Amino acid sequence: MEVADGAASFSVRHDPSRTLIVRAGGYVVRDIGTRFAVVSAGGRISVAVAQGSVSVAPQTADGSAPTTLVAGQRIDIDPAAGIAERRAVAPTSVADWTDGRLDYDGAPLPLVVADISRYARTPLVVDPSAAGLRFSGVLTIGDGSRLLDQLRAVLPLRLRRADGVVHIERSSQR
Repeated sequence: MEVADGAASFSVRHDPSRTLIVRAGGYVVRDIGTRFAVVSAGGRISVAVAQGSVSVAPQTADGSAPTTLVAGQRIDIDPAAGIAERRAVAPTSVADWTDGRLDYDGAPLPLVVADISRYARTPLVVDPSAAGLRFSGVLTIGDGSRLLDQLRAVLPLRLRRADGVVHIERSSQR
């Protein structure tokens, strides 16, 4: 299975003779029986585990060992920047978008915006001035049109529209 651009949630019955393989953004996620979610958006990949464990590795063998994630862990990968950040996640928040919300605890703004971009009508770009910001909280998806407004209510952000793209910049106010 491949997640080219979007999100998918999986609940796999344990069967050692069968391995589910998910490809997303140049990475391979292997599972034998668990509940997990994979998001591929804006060139970034996120894998979160609610139950069991998965292994995550680049599709092309680069000599590195796969990363194993267990329940309550998430890895956010930005292949272009060569960054992979592992962090704790509440198992109940895995695939929270299926319940109409996006739940974060200290998530980097580029990751949050990559998630929001799945619901946006125009492309979103995080300006380097705002890339270091982190967000904790719950965003209500609705029709997706108010997600950036929800972020701006708690983070020092301003939006600049140019050439059909929304640029998300750090505001000097707050």
